[in-house]
Order: sequence, then structure tokens, then C-alpha cells
Amino acid sequence: MNTALQSTVYADARVIRVTAAQTAALVIVFLLSRWSPLLWLLLADFAIRAFSYRTSPLTAVSRAIVQWVGLPALQIFAPPKKFAATLGFVFTTLLLVLTYSASPAATTIAGVLLITLAIMESCFNICAGCYIHSWVVAPVRNKLYQRKWATESRLTE
Repeated sequence: MNTALQSTVYADARVIRVTAAQTAALVIVFLLSRWSPLLWLLLADFAIRAFSYRTSPLTAVSRAIVQWVGLPALQIFAPPKKFAATLGFVFTTLLLVLTYSASPAATTIAGVLLITLAIMESCFNICAGCYIHSWVVAPVRNKLYQRKWATESRLTE
């Protein structure tokens, strides 16, 4: 399999888990300091991971850490992780909106939720976004593909 296709279909689970740890750390530092540039950095990173196939800054650091520690790659199916990154983008956007709307309690609650989800991924390999992808996105996508296939097969008969 060529590397371009491989990078769109598979991802290294160990790199993803280290990236999740970095995400949790950044949000913790943000909640302690309320320094919003950390959220802008995180938002840009999630945008790169969710909406492109480029390597984000946190992913680059994670790859370096995984290589330095000497862990072998553990390839997993990437689309659920990409969906989870999209949810991370949404949560980070929410954090920014709450930060600028002068709602410290709501900001803290949203931040703690994002930290919890990132720690679940990093420490326990539990990806909430992946479960949502499997339960909601994949069945809807499969049903749409089935309808499209049925329509196309009727047209070619």
C-alpha cells in the first residue's frame, strides 16, 4: 500500500495517545492560567487533524516522542480518529466562545470535559468520538452507500 493512501486509512495509535496527553496538558494549563493563545494553538491543531491529511504540530511532537521511546507503530483505522478530532475542534471552539463570553464556570466545565475525554484516550485507549462514529456516523454512511449502490445497479440493468 502506498504511504499516501496508508496515511488516510491508518494512523498510529501510540502517536494518537501521546497527542491526547498533550491535549489534556494544554487544556489543564489553559484552565489554570486562562491564557487563550493555548486554545488558539489547540484549535489550529485540531483543525489540521480533522480537516486535512497534514501532520499537525502536536502530532509531529508525538511522533518524535514515540520514536525516541522506541515504541513500534500500532496501525489502526483512521476515520473514527479523524471524526474524534472534529469533535475536539468543536469542543475547543466551544471553549473559546465560553472564554470570550465571560462565563468562567461554563468554560471550566467544558474544559474539564475535554480533559476527561483526552485522558480517557491517552491513559485507557477509550475514544468517545470513535464510539460515536461507530454508532452514528458509520451506520448512516453505510445506509447512504447502500441506497446509492442500489440506485446505480437499477440504472445499469
